[in-house]
Amino acid sequence: MPEAVRTARLAAVLSLALVATARAQGVDQPVVIDYADEIRRIADADSLTYYLEGHVRAHRGAIQMRGQRAVIYRASGIADFQRDVHFWDRVNEIYADHVIYYEASNTALATGRVQLIDRQSGSQLLADTVHYDRDENLVIARPRPHGVIVSADTSGQESPFDVYADEMRMVTDSTGSRVDASRRVLIEREDLTAVGDSLHYDDRTGRVELRIEPRVETAETYLTADRIDVLLEQNSVRTLIALERARAVDKTDSIPGTVAGAFGNVSQTSFLEGDSLNVDFAGQGIDWLVAQGHARSLHYERESPPGEVETWSVNYLLGERLRLDFRGDTLGRVVATGGSRGVYRTEQVRIGGPERRPSEPIPLPALSSLAGLPARRPWPSRPPATRRGGRG
Repeated sequence: MPEAVRTARLAAVLSLALVATARAQGVDQPVVIDYADEIRRIADADSLTYYLEGHVRAHRGAIQMRGQRAVIYRASGIADFQRDVHFWDRVNEIYADHVIYYEASNTALATGRVQLIDRQSGSQLLADTVHYDRDENLVIARPRPHGVIVSADTSGQESPFDVYADEMRMVTDSTGSRVDASRRVLIEREDLTAVGDSLHYDDRTGRVELRIEPRVETAETYLTADRIDVLLEQNSVRTLIALERARAVDKTDSIPGTVAGAFGNVSQTSFLEGDSLNVDFAGQGIDWLVAQGHARSLHYERESPPGEVETWSVNYLLGERLRLDFRGDTLGRVVATGGSRGVYRTEQVRIGGPERRPSEPIPLPALSSLAGLPARRPWPSRPPATRRGGRG
C-alpha cells in the first residue's frame, strides 16, 4: 500500500508538471497583453473586451503579435490587430494592414498588403489575403498572389522563382516546404519561364511539376506537353521532363526565311517530338535530348561558309527512340533506334534572294506530321474500268 500511494503521488506530480508546461507554452491560455500606450477595459455581463492603442504588443505561447491598434475579445477568443501589424511564430512571419487571430481554431487571417515569409526557407508570399492554419502549418493566399520561392538546395548564386497564380497553398514543416498553385500559373526566373494551370513544388526533391497545358521556355528551348517536370540541382535547372504529346523547339537554331522556303516551308526551326522528352542541361546549354515513343526529329544545318549562296541541309528522322547529343551549340550526334528511318537533303540557297524550291520533293505526309500539319490525302485511284493500257 505505501508503494501504491507513492506511485499515485508521483503520477499526480507528473500530471501537474505537464499542465504547467502546457500553460507555460500558452497552448490553452488566452492572448496575453504585454504592452500598449493606452488600454481600455470594458466588462459587459460575462464578456470582457480590451481596446488597445499605440505600440501594442501581445503573445500567446510562441505567437508574437504587434500593431498600432488592437481589440481583444476574451469571451470569443479573438485578437484583432490593425495598422502596421507584425505577426510571427517559429515557422512563419506575417506583415499586413490587418490580422485577426482566432484562439479556438489557432488560425490567423491577414488582409491588406500581406507579406508572409517562410522563416525556414526564406520563401515569401505577397497577397491581399492570407489564411494561416497553425495546426496544419498551412498557408492559403488569394487572390492572384505573388510567390517568391527559394529552393532549400541553393548556393545563393541563383535567383528564386517568381510564381503568380489565382491561389497558392504552402505547407512548411521540419522536412521542408511544399507549394501548390492553381489556375493561370506563371513562373519567371532568369533561366526559365513557364506557364500552366497547376503547379506543385517540393523543395525536398527540387522538383517543379506543371500540369494542364504547360509550356516551358529556356534560353535555348521551347517545350510543350501535357505534363512537364522541372528538376533542380543546386537551384539550377538540371533536367526538363515532358510527358504526352511532347515537343521541343530549338530557339537558337535561327535560319534565314529563304532556307525554310527552299525545303517547302515545313518548319522555321529545328524540333524534336515524342510521347516523352528528356532535356538535360550542362551549365547554360543543352547537353542532350531524348525522345521516346513515336519520336520525330527535324534539324537544319548550314553545310558551307556564310555567303551570298549557302548550302543548307535538312535531316529528319523517325524512330521509337531518338537521342541528340550536343557539343556546345552544335549538334554532335543523333542516335535513332527502334524502326528508325529518315531523309537527308541539301539545297543551295541564295540568302536574301528569291526562294529556291527543292529539285525533288521531300515525302510531305511524313514531314508534315512532324511539323504538326495535317497530312495530305493521297489521290484516289481511278476505277478499273477507266484505266488505260494493258496493266492494272
